[in-house]
Amino acid sequence: MGYCFAIGVVVSNLSIAIGNIFFVTSMLIGVCLIVQKRLKNNYVINDRENIFCKEHLYAIVLIVSMLPSMVFSPEVIVSTKGFLDMWFYRMAPFWLITLLIKEKDYAVNILIIFISGCCFETLLAIAQVVLGLESRGRGFCESPMQLAAYIAVVLPIVIVMVLDKFVDARLRKLGWFTLPVFMVGAIIGYSRGLWITLLVVVPILVYRYMLNNKKVLMWVSIISVSVICLFLSTPHLRNRFISSVNLTTNVSNVDRLWLWKSSLNMIEDYPLTGIGIKRFSKEYKENYILPNIKQKQLDQPHNNFLQIASEAGIIGLLGFISFSLFIIWSNFVDWYRNKNPYALMILGMFLAFSLFGMIGNPISRSSFMKAFWYLLGTLLVLRKS
Repeated sequence: MGYCFAIGVVVSNLSIAIGNIFFVTSMLIGVCLIVQKRLKNNYVINDRENIFCKEHLYAIVLIVSMLPSMVFSPEVIVSTKGFLDMWFYRMAPFWLITLLIKEKDYAVNILIIFISGCCFETLLAIAQVVLGLESRGRGFCESPMQLAAYIAVVLPIVIVMVLDKFVDARLRKLGWFTLPVFMVGAIIGYSRGLWITLLVVVPILVYRYMLNNKKVLMWVSIISVSVICLFLSTPHLRNRFISSVNLTTNVSNVDRLWLWKSSLNMIEDYPLTGIGIKRFSKEYKENYILPNIKQKQLDQPHNNFLQIASEAGIIGLLGFISFSLFIIWSNFVDWYRNKNPYALMILGMFLAFSLFGMIGNPISRSSFMKAFWYLLGTLLVLRKS
């Protein structure tokens, strides 16, 4: 089951159809295993079930908080399909992996498959830029922004893999190979959102390692100075980064503000239950697009929180925030008290997802969210092992 999930999320950017075949196969295997275990063990899934009760409880709260947006949607059928897709189908790896996988080696293996696949796609993106095929590498992804979302959540994991001696040896070896690839991919993808996200998340991850290890301090300093010099000496990189704060003439930034304004208008009109899941694009184009916006083709708010608040209302937003805060806080506590490296991986991954999601829209991308829930489930198993 876990290997099918791994293959499914790795190939989904190359072929959605092939990815879905592996994904659905994994779900069917997982459901069969749950039924078998319940019948065999008198309705007990496994001896680790209680370990994950809090994660599952908050995940249920998240799902339940989305129900009103489906029930009170102007297009119930559309929102029901969207609800089942976003909060059941895409979340399947989280549930099945945490319920059924208990062996550390198994979890390590499926994590290796995903990170290796993501590394290959990043190498492809680098090659696209070097060979002049693309101005911004995207690999097999729909856009450079989508690849940036993958790097945003994977790079914090890889950094901890390299720095922490308590991480599985196979993961550490993989980390040493993939870290330079993801670093180059992050730079050459020219995603300002990714750069800002890493500026916040990476110092949090490396701070304690720098205090306790002079070699880490030296290498982090060398890499940091090198990256700063690269940006200062390369006009395109420097200008791209500076444009992040240009809110007057940069069309991308200004249009994003107008999109946020439209989203806030929706929330004001439908505060409790929102306009209905999967209805933002239609409602925006028909009733909320502002005349000031230049890029008329945009149909997403480029903000995870505004996306959820506009489609699922304050109720859905509170459920999403509750789940997010629980994951961040519980893993911070585990890392702080027990020095658990996998808790730090989850913390870094989730912080990156949340920060990148404030200026991007990864939550609306099916292939990315499948990979996200897959990563979260796998790292939770490793954290508890």
